[in-house]
Amino acid sequence: NGSIVVNSRMKFGKPVARGVTTTVYLILEDFCNTAYQTMNLAIDKYSLDVESGDQADPCKFQACNEYAECKVNK
Repeated sequence: NGSIVVNSRMKFGKPVARGVTTTVYLILEDFCNTAYQTMNLAIDKYSLDVESGDQADPCKFQACNEYAECKVNK
């Protein structure tokens, strides 16, 4: 058993309509279901998190502590 954390970012060239974060979440949830059915790959759907870029915390899922820190390159 192991785990992989994917912290991915999408940037759109224009402002997006309201509800896009919900739509992206539903697509990711469907991907998790398909991955399990076709590849027997279990992805924890409950850890999916989609946030608006202007409100997102880039270090949210990083294991930052006294031995490691999160740095963001912009």
